[in-house]
Amino acid sequence: MIRRIKHASTATCTLPIYMGFLMTEPNSISCTQLAETYNISHDSVNRFLEREDYTPHDLYQEAIQHIDNNKLIVSIDDT
Repeated sequence: MIRRIKHASTATCTLPIYMGFLMTEPNSISCTQLAETYNISHDSVNRFLEREDYTPHDLYQEAIQHIDNNKLIVSIDDT
């Protein structure tokens, strides 16, 4: 379950950045690639991933809000 945010985050890597990267990058999913794509520190990406505890279901719940799913098949591979 995604934790509730009590204070404004000062983190460079955020959930919208992380989700956007996962949804648009089919091949190179790594902290380094995300950092290069968004011009942020790969350490900030790594800290974000260590701090949060996201599951594939969490990503689906966030992403489906932004997708017109009338004629859509979503395939999620968490291997």
